[in-house]
Amino acid sequence: MGTDGFDIEVDIRRAAGAATRFYGDPTTENCYRFEDTLKLLVSATNSVHRVSRLRLNPSTSLSELLPLCPILLTNSTSGAKTRNLIVQFLYNLGIHNVSLRRHMCSALELCAAVWQALKVSVQEENGPDVLLDLLKLLQVLTYEKCLILGLWANDLISFLIADVIKEPEAEWLPFSTAILCNLTTRSKSAGMRIRKSSNYKPFSKRLIRLLQHDSRLVVVSCLVLIGYLEEKIRDVVYSPANLSMTFQCVFNVLVLGDAPLTRHVACDLLRRMVISEAPTISSQPVITATGRDLVCYSHFNACIQKVAGLLLSVDPLLEETSKILELLISLCSLSSVRSPICQAILHWKGSSGELRTPIIAIAKTGCLPFNEAIDSLTPIRALQLLNYLLKEAVDGGQPVADYIPCERLMQILEENVKTTIDTGSDLVGKQCERICEALRMAEVLSGDDEIRASLLAVTSSQLCSHLAETQLMTNPIAVQMHKPPQSRNEILPIWSEHGASIILELLRLLAALKDTSKAHKDQYWRSLRDERLVPFLGFALTNGRHEQVYNALVVLNHCAQVHDFPTRRLADMIASNIIEKRLKENPLSSSASLNTSNEARRSTETEVIFEPINQELNGKNVRKVLDDVLDRLRRDFDHGALKQSDVVAVYEGKIAQMLRKEKELEALLVSKEQALSQSERLRITTKSTSLSNENEISKMRTLITENERLVDEKMKTEKELFDALTAKDLLVEENRREVDLSGQLRQAAKEMKEKFERASTLALEKQQRCEELLEEKKVLTADLAESRQQSATLSVNKDNEIDELKKSLSETRKRAVFSEEELHACKEKLTRAVGDENQKEEEMRRNFEIERVQYQKDFSAMKNRLEAEKKEMQERLSLVEAECEKTRQEIERVKRIREEMLKLAGNF
Repeated sequence: MGTDGFDIEVDIRRAAGAATRFYGDPTTENCYRFEDTLKLLVSATNSVHRVSRLRLNPSTSLSELLPLCPILLTNSTSGAKTRNLIVQFLYNLGIHNVSLRRHMCSALELCAAVWQALKVSVQEENGPDVLLDLLKLLQVLTYEKCLILGLWANDLISFLIADVIKEPEAEWLPFSTAILCNLTTRSKSAGMRIRKSSNYKPFSKRLIRLLQHDSRLVVVSCLVLIGYLEEKIRDVVYSPANLSMTFQCVFNVLVLGDAPLTRHVACDLLRRMVISEAPTISSQPVITATGRDLVCYSHFNACIQKVAGLLLSVDPLLEETSKILELLISLCSLSSVRSPICQAILHWKGSSGELRTPIIAIAKTGCLPFNEAIDSLTPIRALQLLNYLLKEAVDGGQPVADYIPCERLMQILEENVKTTIDTGSDLVGKQCERICEALRMAEVLSGDDEIRASLLAVTSSQLCSHLAETQLMTNPIAVQMHKPPQSRNEILPIWSEHGASIILELLRLLAALKDTSKAHKDQYWRSLRDERLVPFLGFALTNGRHEQVYNALVVLNHCAQVHDFPTRRLADMIASNIIEKRLKENPLSSSASLNTSNEARRSTETEVIFEPINQELNGKNVRKVLDDVLDRLRRDFDHGALKQSDVVAVYEGKIAQMLRKEKELEALLVSKEQALSQSERLRITTKSTSLSNENEISKMRTLITENERLVDEKMKTEKELFDALTAKDLLVEENRREVDLSGQLRQAAKEMKEKFERASTLALEKQQRCEELLEEKKVLTADLAESRQQSATLSVNKDNEIDELKKSLSETRKRAVFSEEELHACKEKLTRAVGDENQKEEEMRRNFEIERVQYQKDFSAMKNRLEAEKKEMQERLSLVEAECEKTRQEIERVKRIREEMLKLAGNF
């Protein structure tokens, strides 16, 4: 056990001591100390990684603490805080350790104590948090099939029904419905008690409304309750018209989950919907009508893939993983749906970057140690499901390596087939089951040509011989089957049956490999000729389960190839097993049959009695026959049914038999005296050689020990060599992948370089264009200034001309005297000249203003265009610089990877 396990053991030991002191002396100080240790214990048990390792052994402190918990829960000296801490501690144990949960609800009968604590908390009004903790613990405890119901169950059912129909609903409603679901599922009497409740009608109506509740635990619990309690509503919910929606609802609850044990209830419900619970003689389960509709469900494959995808996200140490595996195994056990389910799991498609698949997660769970799993069946279920998937792939002609790497598969097979069998452990039966599943996996993989060579290396003939010899020499069946039926008083351990399955599975594997390996073929024939195999075949044929009987019949067909196979001995052992069963079922059956025979004989004539007696006297059991006859004669003589002469004849036969017996004893005594003298001579003869024999025996033992050591070293060396070769192959594969990655990075760097060059060229072209536009801007600015200067000069010239004309006019007026008409004509002429000049000046100014506005518009548009192009070029330049920086970093990383690969290649 790791450091976490050690720390939790220390906390449990402290809590056990504090609980004992508080129970013996319930003072305030002892209460505070007990509560402090409970706080530490609640914090320490809030992890499945630590709690799943706990085992209930008599030597552990946990076996002292747990019996005190129900006492302290119902003790009046325990306060609300103390009770709440105890409940939290028990909940952590129950939710994270299945074996402890079963012990608490069966051996400790903890449910009654928790119900008493719940009633006290309701009376004291301790608050909703306390009630939540108590109901959560009751939900966990009532989920187990080993639950023992008592009078407390009636009160609890009444309380829960009232709680469910209460308005407004309480926050612990999901746990109330879940507890009712558990009780109804585990006991028919609980269902009858619910139906007889005075509040049943409002309760049934409430169940229908709760099917639309936000809590998934409430929805799935109501579906279960309706299935058990309401026949009419059940026919509607599970009718063919609504079955698709019901399936979708259950699958959604299973995939999404929410509260604790939600997925557990969904798995159980789905299994009951698909698999019939009616007893049959077949080992194969029977599919229900709703199960046949499930295959036709349009989203069937997608739902199965979502369920299988949970194995990637859920912690394999949690019980949810075990329940999901159990569900998938149950579905795969149905021959009609096995292939589509296996194909859906094998062809699971995750997200684009997802490398793991459900089959890899299943294989990883199959290697989980027993002491780490929350349920010891979890790794075994994972191996069973993996065998279904591998068989589907092999039977379909698909290479197994397409779904799981060959090296990983061989590693899983080797770890499981080499499981150590510790007969002193509680898990010895599970260890044998694990080896059986590994041997089944090897038999399945023998059909794949690509990995058969690796399979022969892992399941070598030496390993097969070691597995067979271990069971043939240590399994109690070998000794038990050689005893007479009346002497078989010892009860065989459970693991012996699984040990017998190891031999049968091993022979099936050897039969599959004998045509591809001479060593396995020799081991196959040696095993069939070994007479120690007979007791195991006899036991399997008469005491085994369906699968074991089938395997025994298969092996028996192989044994038919052996010419001198001891079939008679096998028949005797089968008959002795049948007699043993009859004796165990009715020990007085033989005497009863004898009495019945006597009663029948009394009703016939006296001669009819003596006729079979005279025939039996010629046999070997004369004395026994005569004794029986004399007893019968005494009884019949009392009734006056016999003559005295008949009795005398019988006694004369008895005396003659005794005389013959005396002669036989005298002859036997003479032979014994001769044998005694001969043995004395042999003793004297062998006494001188005993010392040398002992030396030879000691040498032989030394050689055997040395041989075993060398065999172990050889196996260890082979394992190390295989591990080294595997590591080498992994390194070579990794090196190849790194080389491929380096080439891809070089190609990416080359492409980035080309993009950078194109971007640089484009940036230079844009820069040149920008410079040209700036030059054009300068030229246009100069032209605009020149135009303005010309306009100003023209305006000045016009003003000067007008002034000169005015001066000329004034001088003309002064210098000459004209007539009025001439003056008027001159005035009109002058006015027209002035008007023309003004009109020309105005037109010139208007043209100049238009040209000036147009120049300003062109200049603004050019300026805006240049600024936009400048901004665009700056953004492109920034992007190019970022790409260049990223490319430089990629090149640096590729260089570092290349250097590391060169170093790795040099070391390799």
